[in-house]
Amino acid sequence: MKITNFWNLLDTSGEIKKLPYLHGVEMEYFILDDNYKPITKNEKLISLVEHFYDIIQGKIKSDSKFKKKINSLDLCNKSKLREREHSDDIKKVQTVSIEYRQPNYNYKPQPIDIIGKDTNIGTGGFITLELVTPPCSSIEELRWWIKSIFNSTLEGCKKLRIKFLPIASHPKIKKNFCGEHHHIGIKNMKDRIKVYNTMRLFIPLISILTFTSFDKQIHRSMDNINKEFIETKFPNCIRSLRLNQTSQIQPIPPIFKNHDIESFAKDVGLNVDTCRMVDLYPFSKYGTIEVRMFDTQISIARSVSTAIILQSICQYALDLDDDILNIINKIVSKRVYEILRHEYIKNGLESRQNFNYSFLNKELGYICKLC
Repeated sequence: MKITNFWNLLDTSGEIKKLPYLHGVEMEYFILDDNYKPITKNEKLISLVEHFYDIIQGKIKSDSKFKKKINSLDLCNKSKLREREHSDDIKKVQTVSIEYRQPNYNYKPQPIDIIGKDTNIGTGGFITLELVTPPCSSIEELRWWIKSIFNSTLEGCKKLRIKFLPIASHPKIKKNFCGEHHHIGIKNMKDRIKVYNTMRLFIPLISILTFTSFDKQIHRSMDNINKEFIETKFPNCIRSLRLNQTSQIQPIPPIFKNHDIESFAKDVGLNVDTCRMVDLYPFSKYGTIEVRMFDTQISIARSVSTAIILQSICQYALDLDDDILNIINKIVSKRVYEILRHEYIKNGLESRQNFNYSFLNKELGYICKLC
């Protein structure tokens, strides 16, 4: 196995370091009114998207190094969404859509809604906002897009006197939680399988770094949320309620051997339509591996750092000997994966004390130190 300097991915001065694979991030947020209560009417969302469109255009024109990659940036109302191939897009109400080029990655540009209503969360009538970056080829590019999209949304919210919550849970919303999904564009299926089987070894561990749910007892006891609550209860965001026995996401991605979604769904124990609701999904509609288990993050730095770790694992996977990977995956069976995942959720951030001692063999201990 050759030695790779993973920290090269952090170098954003001088020549921009290219990522092994294109990287995009989906971020979900609850929208709140001025009293920190969930917003239920689409009118506020429509106004927010319109403000966002004006603001993000200004940021792109003034300081983006990447505006030459933009084929189009459009405000899409219901009539435009209705014309799309995917009928569910109409549920997004109103979006800003970008078509973005990455000529060095054999990537075919396709419209991506960088802001809009999340269509998968919201059983209680409340509105969940989804922010999405275009596919990025460097950490600098990803950081710029996350920061610009996040800040454009924040500025739009201030104009409307509304807020969005940069954590996974809200006391008034009992059965839904917000997450952050990372998409890694791996076209070659053989490489995708190898990266998947390597990444599954890390997922229970790195999930510890992204827990942002309120403590379960606090979640049950609080009748409302206010500024004081936000400022004082963040230290109690040490676990992930979203990963603990909810229908939103299921544990234990199996060791992936086949190339078809039907086999994957069978191994997961879900049908083809719902088998994406797992920690790690290799058949996203974008042709990416989708890492789905992270909670919505409290800072831009956390989101970018998570991307760096995931890209480092991808690069490590390409260097890893197949025989070593097979041995490790036999040790970390589906049952072991489930036990580790449960342990980390139960202990929350306290699990970090035993970060390098969680596995039963020195090979996995060595791999974990790379993160």
